[in-house]
Amino acid sequence: MPRIDSIRRRLENWQRWMLEGSSSALGYPRRSAFLRMVPATSTTESVVPVDDVEAAATHDAVESLRLRQSHLYQVLQLTYLRCMTAGEAGRAMGKGASTIALYLEQADRAIEAWLVAQSRERRGVLQHRE
Repeated sequence: MPRIDSIRRRLENWQRWMLEGSSSALGYPRRSAFLRMVPATSTTESVVPVDDVEAAATHDAVESLRLRQSHLYQVLQLTYLRCMTAGEAGRAMGKGASTIALYLEQADRAIEAWLVAQSRERRGVLQHRE
């Protein structure tokens, strides 16, 4: 089963958000959105803006895996936050690269299911208020 492109993109956004230090203890960005769009160095490489709202929701989805599916949580931490390849993550977890690829596919599906459930829950709350 292949990875889900939209979830992979969300995880890449989450990765930038986490590695750039965008999250603070209070859940707010450490730097303003305007400052994050300005490169820290004078290189000519392009800068992809980070979507803080999406990254925070993705972070919550990843954190939801910590206790329920800790192997998926761990593979996301190694792959996205420690920037390990599948082989490196596999060695760290005592698994093969193909197992890591499978775990990433399963993590995509778990995150997608969490996001859908959260969306339904929010709609239910909004409908209940009306």
